[in-house]
Amino acid sequence: TYYPKTVGTVSGLAKAAGAACGFTMSSIMALSNYFTGSYKVGFLVWIVVSIAALGIVVVPRNFQQRTVTRMVRMMSRVGLDTRILTEGSTRVKTIMKEAQTRCDRCKVTDQCELWLTGKVGGENTFCPNASTFARLARVWTPHSA
Repeated sequence: TYYPKTVGTVSGLAKAAGAACGFTMSSIMALSNYFTGSYKVGFLVWIVVSIAALGIVVVPRNFQQRTVTRMVRMMSRVGLDTRILTEGSTRVKTIMKEAQTRCDRCKVTDQCELWLTGKVGGENTFCPNASTFARLARVWTPHSA
């Protein structure tokens, strides 16, 4: 099976890794040896840069996965069929992307988690997507896509 988006991502990452190792690492090592007479400082700099780069890649993805999971749980809790994410019309998918953006930028995630786990009751009026989800839950069915 061919996955064009995945292939492009992997290809880009492989090229970036090649460039980083082929150019950047050799430059750092050469400068380290030139200024200190040793490769140790260059190697330490390379380790710090590598860990920082890994953090830049991993942390946002982990955060994004948590927000997607939270949004899906919220949809289920308010009675919105989660198939809307994959089976909705172009307009509905646009609405859901906007909802995802609001969820990503949400400032009340702690309150959301408490509400989703049932530790606090009441309505989900704190949720920036509450009205959107409620409206879609009333009108959308898999057959209305």
